[in-house]
Amino acid sequence: MEGKSLEVGGLMQQDTGGDIEHLRKKTTNQQDDGVDYERVIKQNMNYFDYLRKAKSGEKNG
Repeated sequence: MEGKSLEVGGLMQQDTGGDIEHLRKKTTNQQDDGVDYERVIKQNMNYFDYLRKAKSGEKNG
């Protein structure tokens, strides 16, 4: 799953021009207590609206 989440996060970051940033917390083999990544959302970005539109196939932006 880490590979897929990394790919999706990278595409989200690219699609939003950096308004959503996907940060890996640790390398794959390190103990991470279940936290593989963190998403940083800029204040002007409506993350849930973005996800709704992305899932429905509607253009964002």
